[in-house]
Amino acid sequence: MTSITTVQPAISIAKTGLPSSITFESSQQSLRAFSSYFECMTGTWNSERTYHYAPPDAKREDSQTTFDVVRLTPTQISEVLATNGDATASFSAHQQHNTHGFNVSFLTRMASQSELVRASTNLAFVPNSAHEAGLLCGNYYRDLGYEESAPIKATFTFECARMELTMTTFYTKVVSVDQISLINDTTRLRRIVNYRRPPDDTSFEEVVLVGFGIERKGEQRLVS
Repeated sequence: MTSITTVQPAISIAKTGLPSSITFESSQQSLRAFSSYFECMTGTWNSERTYHYAPPDAKREDSQTTFDVVRLTPTQISEVLATNGDATASFSAHQQHNTHGFNVSFLTRMASQSELVRASTNLAFVPNSAHEAGLLCGNYYRDLGYEESAPIKATFTFECARMELTMTTFYTKVVSVDQISLINDTTRLRRIVNYRRPPDDTSFEEVVLVGFGIERKGEQRLVS
């Protein structure tokens, strides 16, 4: 039987404060790293992951996924924001300039399923604040969520020194913390931790799923 060791959330609302805020103008190095990170995201990525489920399921499952990532136009980004009730015009010029948007479509083969899982969503990342030690924070938007078929507005942080994006999404039953660490132009590491959503939404610690994976960029498709 697989056991799950509690993993501390990447963002614990009740426990973790942010460093002092600085202006976007004084964080050009962080914003350049942010832009470089997303420039590497486009293309075809092959992912091999292992998921561990907490009791009572207490099972382990492998999966293979091929992602296709294409940049969105400014008009498409505006549409994603509008789907979530926000407008491009409501953001500052610096926010608009440093917003990144993508269409992500993927095919997944789960070890326990005979049929492939196919999905597609549009995403937009809008930075809201820059902090000391190269940390950017903001909101990210999807026109279709993964866990639930509805538009999603959630939060992200980006650690420039580690080239690591962390997305924290509150769904009805779980809080999903998804980290993508860029190792080089063609390799990234993935960690997904789902927590049971607490009634007060102030902290989350009960793990229901942990996923680990390595993802490589290239022309060959792992799943097709």
